[in-house]
Amino acid sequence: MRSRLGSLAALAALAALSCSSGSDGEAPRPASVDPAAGPSAQATRVTIHGDGFLTRPSTKLSGGGAEVDVRHRAWLGDTELEQVTWVDVRTLQATVPAGLAPGSKRLVVENALGRQGALDDAFEVTGAAPAALAASIAADRDTANVGQAVSVTLTVLNGGHATANLTSVVLDHGGTAAATCGSVTPAPGALGTGASATFHWTCTASAPGTLSLSGTAGGTDATSGDPVSASSASPASVLIQTPAALDVALAVEGNPAEALIGQTLAISLTVQDTGQAGATVTRVEPTATPADAVACGAPTPSPPQPVAGAGARAFAWTCTPLAAVDVALGASVGGTDANTGATLQASAPTASLHVLRPAELTAALAVDRTTADVDQPVHVTFTLFNGGTAAAEVASIVATRDPAATSTCTAPAPGPGRLAAGASATFTWTCSASAAGLIVLGGTASGTDAVSGGVLGATASPAEVLIQAPAALTGAITAQPTTTIAGQPVALTLEVSNPGGAAAEVTSVAPTGPASAVCGAVTPATPVIIPGGGRATFQWPCTPTDPGSALLGATADATDVNTGARLRATASTTVAVDSGGVPAVAEFTASPLVASPGQPFGVTLTIANVSAVTTQVTGIVPSMTGATAGNCSAPAPGLPRPIPAGANQTFTWSCTAGEVGSYALEAAVTSAPALAAQPTPVPVTVQAPGHLAPATVQASRSTISVGQAIPVSLLLVNDGQGTAGVTAFQTGASRTSGTGAATCTAAAPAPPQAIAGGGSLTFGWTCTGTGAGSVALEAAVTARDAGSGADASPTVTPAAVAVQAAPQLTGTLTPSATSVPVNTPAGLTLVIANGGEAGARITAVTPTATPAGLATCMPVAPPVPVDVPGGGGSATFTWSCTPSQARSYTLGATVTAADVNGGPAPTVTVHAVTVSATAP
Repeated sequence: MRSRLGSLAALAALAALSCSSGSDGEAPRPASVDPAAGPSAQATRVTIHGDGFLTRPSTKLSGGGAEVDVRHRAWLGDTELEQVTWVDVRTLQATVPAGLAPGSKRLVVENALGRQGALDDAFEVTGAAPAALAASIAADRDTANVGQAVSVTLTVLNGGHATANLTSVVLDHGGTAAATCGSVTPAPGALGTGASATFHWTCTASAPGTLSLSGTAGGTDATSGDPVSASSASPASVLIQTPAALDVALAVEGNPAEALIGQTLAISLTVQDTGQAGATVTRVEPTATPADAVACGAPTPSPPQPVAGAGARAFAWTCTPLAAVDVALGASVGGTDANTGATLQASAPTASLHVLRPAELTAALAVDRTTADVDQPVHVTFTLFNGGTAAAEVASIVATRDPAATSTCTAPAPGPGRLAAGASATFTWTCSASAAGLIVLGGTASGTDAVSGGVLGATASPAEVLIQAPAALTGAITAQPTTTIAGQPVALTLEVSNPGGAAAEVTSVAPTGPASAVCGAVTPATPVIIPGGGRATFQWPCTPTDPGSALLGATADATDVNTGARLRATASTTVAVDSGGVPAVAEFTASPLVASPGQPFGVTLTIANVSAVTTQVTGIVPSMTGATAGNCSAPAPGLPRPIPAGANQTFTWSCTAGEVGSYALEAAVTSAPALAAQPTPVPVTVQAPGHLAPATVQASRSTISVGQAIPVSLLLVNDGQGTAGVTAFQTGASRTSGTGAATCTAAAPAPPQAIAGGGSLTFGWTCTGTGAGSVALEAAVTARDAGSGADASPTVTPAAVAVQAAPQLTGTLTPSATSVPVNTPAGLTLVIANGGEAGARITAVTPTATPAGLATCMPVAPPVPVDVPGGGGSATFTWSCTPSQARSYTLGATVTAADVNGGPAPTVTVHAVTVSATAP
C-alpha cells in the first residue's frame, strides 16, 4: 500500500531508514501478537509488536514533495493476513481471517524493503466454540392481589461463540397460588453470540398463596446444529394476596350516652385492613350530625398512614359539643390498596350522644317578714333552680346569718339530693335573734354536675330582717276645756305612745265616762299603726249633762304587728261641769309655740254654745302683740257664723312676726249672747333660727409622723336662738402636697345631736398619718333648724397638718484606737444620723463594756437630751473607757430616743467595736 504523507512524515521515514545498518538491520523482527489466540470461526483483529517495520522513501517523478512506501505484509502459516496497517517501526495491525485450521501458527512479516522476519508459535487458532445459553427470570412485583396482572420477564443470554437458534421459550408456574399465564412475546429466534433476548408473559392469580415462576429456553447451535437450552437459575416468587379492605370502628372515651356543651370528648378510631394486601390510609375525616353542633379537631397521626394486611392503625381526635341537641359522631376514611393503588372507602358506625347544657344552679331566698321581735321565728324559703339540661347532684344547703353570735337557724329541710334539669326545689328553715338590730339571712347550695362531675354552687341574695324590741302601749289624755257647762261638749285628746321597738296596731279606742255623758266618734278611725318609739293622737267629743265632776277617759286596744301579741292602754281625766247657759271658749291654742321670723303660727279658736239658744258670732279680731305688731290672716270660716245650741264652732287663722321677741296671740270675740270670758292670750316666741357658726378643725399637733395618731376636735357653736340639729358628721383627710395621707375615725358623739340656741357641742376623733406630705384634716357637718327645718350647716375650715416620715436613726461607733495600753483611756465617738423627716430626741446614751467590771467608762458628752434634726441631721457623742487588764474588750452603747412629734419611739442599733488593751 502506498500513502502520501507530508514532508514531516517523509523525513521521519528517511530517518528510520538511515538508522538501519546492513541487510540484517533492514529485516523485520516480530516479537508478539496481541491477542495471541483467536477462533477459527471468525476473523480476529490483532496487533503485531516488534522492530524493523521499515518504510521505503521514494521521489515523485512529477516532482514536488516526497513519497514514503509503508506497505507491509504478514502471514500465519500459509495464510496471508488481511488489512495490514503500518503504525510505526515497532507496531503493525492486521486481521486474521476466519477459517484457519486450528493450531499454533508461525508469523512471517515483510516490510516495505522486501525484507522478512518470522516468529514461531506466534498465534494459536482455536476450534469453533458452541453457543452457550443462560437464563434468568423476574416478576415486576413481589406482591399482587388476586386477579391483578403480574408481568414476568425471562432474559436469555448467549455466552458462547456460535449463534443459537431459539425454538422454544416456556414459562412454568407453581406454588400454592392458582394462576393462568398468557402467551410469550416476542416469538423465539436466532440469538447471536454475546447477545441477549427478553421474553414476556402476563400472569393472573385466581387464589391467594405463593406463585413460583421459572422459565426454560431451548434451540440449536447454528454452527454445529447441536441442541442448546437454559433454565432460570432460581424461580421468581410473587405473594398473591386478597385485596385490601378497610373496616373502621369509632369509640368515645367512657362510652357516654350524654355529654355537656363545651365538654371535650376524646374520640378514637381503629382502621383495620381485613384483606391480605397492605393499605395506605390517605384520609380520615371526623363527621358530626348536625355538623354545626359539634367542633372536632384534626386526627392524629396525620394521614397518610400505612396499614399492614390484616393489621390495624389507630387515630385519635377530640370533639366539643356546641349545642344542646342529639348528635351523631362518626368518621369517613379513604385509602389505597398497596398492590393495585385501588381506592378504598369506609365509614365508621356513628356514636350517638345526647348533648345537654351543663347544670346551672341559681338560688333565691325569701323571708316571711322583714321585721320581727326578739326571739320571734322568721321563716326562710330557699328556692334552688337548675337552669341547665343536665341534672345536678345537690350536696349541701347551708343557712347563713349575720351576726351569728346573736342569732340561730334551724337545719334546712328537706335534705339535699338530685335536682333534675329545669326543675326547682324549695328548702325551708327558721331563724331568730336574741338581740335587737339588723340581721342578714342568706343561703348557699353546692353540688356537682350529674354528667361531668363539675363543681356547682349558688348563693342567694340575702334578706335583711330588722329585729325589734316588742311593742308596748301607754296612754295620756287631755280635756279641753277642763271646766265646762252641762250640755257643753268637751274635746278629749288621747295620745297613745309605743315605747317599744316593734310597731303596734291600734285596733280600737273606746271612750269611757259617766252614763249621762254623750261621747262622739273617735278620730281617726282605727286601725292605726304606731311605729316603734312613735305615738298617735285620737280625738272625740264628750258632752257631760250632769253638773259636778265627770271622769272622762278611754281604753286603747292594740296588737304587736310582728307577733300579734295583744296590748292595752287606758287613761282618764276629770272635767268640772257647771250648770249655765252662755257660750264659752272651749279652746284657744297656737302651733307651734316657738317659730322663726316670718314663720306662721297656726291659731285655733273653738267656741262652745252651751246655751239653750243659737249663738251668733259676729266678729273675731285676731292680733299678735309684742316687740312689734304681728300680721294675722282673717279667721275661717268667715263671719257672721251661727252656733246652734249645744254645738261647737272652730275658727282658724295664722299670724307671723318679722322681729325676734316674745309675743301674745289674742282674739277679741263679739257674739250674742256674749262669751262668758274672752280667750286667754297664748304666749309665743319668735326667735332667730338655729344656725351653727363657722368653725375650724383643731388638731392637737401641726406636725406628726407616719403612723402617729393625734386627737382632732371641732367645736360647733349655735349662734342662733332655735335648736340646731346635727344630722351628719363626716371626717376625712385630703392631700395638699407630696404623698401626704391620713386616716380618721368617726367623730363622737355620733349624730344626730341637738345644740340648743346659744349652746355648743364639741365633736372629737383621731387621725393617723399614713403618708409623708401635707394633709388637710376635714369635717363635713350637716345641720338644720329644729323649728323651720332651714339649713343650719356651718362652714368648716380644715386643719393643716404636716405628715413626716418617722425618724430613722442609725448609730456609728468609732474608737480613737483599736489598741491602747492598760489603764489608758480609749476614746469613743458615736455619730447618730437621722434618715427620716421627723426630728428625734436622744434621751439616753449609756456606754457599755464587755467583760463587765474590767473597764471604766466616762459619761457621754454632750449630756442628753440632744435633738437630731430630720432629713439627714446627726448628733455626735464622745466618751472614753479605761481598761484595767490586758485583754480584748467589746465597747458599745445603748441609746434611747423619742420622736419629737410624739410618734412611736424610734430604735437605735449601735454596733459594738473591739479594742485591745496591752500590758505597759
